[in-house]
Amino acid sequence: MSLYVLALGTSRTPDDPMGKEYLLRFPFERRGLLEDLLIRAPLFHGLAPRTGGLEVYEFRAPANTETLPDAHVTIEVEGLYFSDNGGEGLNVLQELLEDIARTFEPPQVEEL
Repeated sequence: MSLYVLALGTSRTPDDPMGKEYLLRFPFERRGLLEDLLIRAPLFHGLAPRTGGLEVYEFRAPANTETLPDAHVTIEVEGLYFSDNGGEGLNVLQELLEDIARTFEPPQVEEL
């Protein structure tokens, strides 16, 4: 597990069957730039059907044949809602945190 994820203080380990939800807060002016970041991220699988008007970005490891993706993300006004569903979810979180920090600024992470 990476130092960035360990610094979050999450109690989830890669062996846990289900994960946690986070709000990643950071300023972004161009939604398109954030959309591109998500689509280029490792394990991006595709967009799920809109839920309540929100686009849901799904992340799935090739070995995941379950219905639930490893993680899913929605763009919020203040940043990203991130759901770690287990499996490779922590790795997806790590990659996104690093990409966000490089592209925008280091996000504030709130466990929900």
